Amino acid sequence: MTQAILLTGLPGVGKTRFKFEFEKQSSSVPVFELDLTSTLSPDLRSFQSCKVWCLIDIRSKLDSAEAEQVLKQMLVQSSGVILSFVDQADLVTQSYWQSWLAKNIGDQELLPRFRWFSTGLPSDWDWQNFGSAVSVDEIFKSLKTLSPLAHYESMHFVYDYTQGAHLTNLDHLLLGLDASKQNLGMKLWRVQGVVKTTEYVNPVALEGTVNRWDTFAGELENESGWLKIEGLNLDKEWLQQIMDASLL
Repeated sequence: MTQAILLTGLPGVGKTRFKFEFEKQSSSVPVFELDLTSTLSPDLRSFQSCKVWCLIDIRSKLDSAEAEQVLKQMLVQSSGVILSFVDQADLVTQSYWQSWLAKNIGDQELLPRFRWFSTGLPSDWDWQNFGSAVSVDEIFKSLKTLSPLAHYESMHFVYDYTQGAHLTNLDHLLLGLDASKQNLGMKLWRVQGVVKTTEYVNPVALEGTVNRWDTFAGELENESGWLKIEGLNLDKEWLQQIMDASLL
C-alpha cells in the first residue's frame, strides 16, 4: 500500500466519525486525522502519497475570523471537501456554505465536494477518484504550521461519581461557557465530555465546536465523568470557576 488518506478540518466537524464509516467499507486503506493539539502522525511517512480531504460541518455558519483563516489554510492544501452532517443542515445554512466555498475556493471542478449524510457512506461512492493524491513529503511541509496550532490550549476535568462527585447543572455550565465566548473573548473551539446532570436521569454528552453546542444521551466509563475544553485565549482560572459553580 503506497497511498493513504488524511482528514483535516476544524475541531468537532466529524473526522473521527467519518473515519469510522469509511473504514467499514475500505478497511485496507489507512486513514489519518490532523489534530490541532498534536503533530502529524509519523506513520504517515511510510506512504508515498496521500489524499487530503477537508471536512466542513455545514449545520451552522462560521462566525470566528480565526477559525475561518485556519479553515482556508486547510482547504488550500486539500484535494477534496467533505460536507458533513448534510441531513441535519437547513437549506439557508447549506446555501451559506455553498456561497462561502464559491467565494473562497471556486467551483467544484477546482476542489470537488462530497455531501456526507450522518446515516453513513453510500456503498457506490467512487472515493478512489475523489481528489488527487500528493506526496507525503509535501503534506508535512505544507501542514506543519497547523499541527499543533500556535497557542492552542486544552483543559481537562474529571468527575468520579463513585467518590461522591457533585452533579453538573447543565444550564449553568452552558451559560458560563457561552459567556466565556461572547463576553470574555475566549475562543472555545472544542468542548467535549460526558457528565451526570441535575436536569436528566441519564448521563449527558456535550459536544461544542467553534459555531455550535449540542447535547445528547451519553454513557459513562466506570462511573467517571469528564470534560475537555480546547481553544485560544483560555482564562483557565475563570473556566475553573465556571466548572466549580456548575456543580450542585
